[in-house]
Amino acid sequence: MKVVIEQKLGVLPNLPMWSVGRAGDIDWFHFGGHHAVPSLRVQIKDVGDYALHTQCTWTLTSSMYGPTIAGSESDPDDLAPLGNLGLVCQKVAANDRGGFVLQFASGHCLTVEPDDDQAEEFWRFFEPWRKTPHWVVGAGGVSRA
Repeated sequence: MKVVIEQKLGVLPNLPMWSVGRAGDIDWFHFGGHHAVPSLRVQIKDVGDYALHTQCTWTLTSSMYGPTIAGSESDPDDLAPLGNLGLVCQKVAANDRGGFVLQFASGHCLTVEPDDDQAEEFWRFFEPWRKTPHWVVGAGGVSRA
């Protein structure tokens, strides 16, 4: 699973992370360029080249072992400002349990750690402005949806 995750997320190095937020039990992160797409709730919404949606534990730290800035337990109002930090992905490192770390040029780290070994979906990665398959990681491994 590690190799597949690193391959799929391997498009993120050199791309900025510019949007972070929450809807229900899903936290989202947008990377790369901006695309205006139609939406059910608003007429047009701004999405990234790539989107990461998580349904598991994650933390954003100031460095690999630094203090936590925000995480999956943070208040939703505290997430939006994270998109203004100017974080540019530098490296992706995954593990065989479905987790990974995105290291940013600034030293910040986004760590995604699946915490329920029975969950159908830990996280998914996709291009929200295109109708391409989503890469979904869950207890059963990696699949396309």
